[in-house]
Amino acid sequence: MPLELTQIGTVRSDFEQPADPERMRSRESRIVLEPSLEAGLTGIERNDHLVVLFYLHESDGYDLVAPRRDGIERGTFACRSPYRPSPVGSTTVELLERDGRQLRVAGLDAIDGTPVIDIKPYAASLDCPSRPESDDHLEDE
Repeated sequence: MPLELTQIGTVRSDFEQPADPERMRSRESRIVLEPSLEAGLTGIERNDHLVVLFYLHESDGYDLVAPRRDGIERGTFACRSPYRPSPVGSTTVELLERDGRQLRVAGLDAIDGTPVIDIKPYAASLDCPSRPESDDHLEDE
């Protein structure tokens, strides 16, 4: 069965090239939905945070195991690197405002022109299950 994804929107950001993820997340950006999909945003304002899935369209190849930013070697699936067999990124963002088919968000680490493939409301019970260990080791990816 062929895999099919639909671009639902586009990221509008100050960043034209990848930069430090923390620097990117510190800036506001916009997600502009395709006009035919605007009705899908109905009620989205009830959410403080959203999970945005996007296609890393400028990602070029991958290594299954490589040193990461912290110098420690890790597997592709054990890190948040954009270099993946299926270059899909996800970030939880704060929804600041909806204006028609545009969402103004904080916390998005995607460059200008990045295709958005899905938006979901953040739900702590689903997206942040309780567990005793920390995910701090993922912060530096």
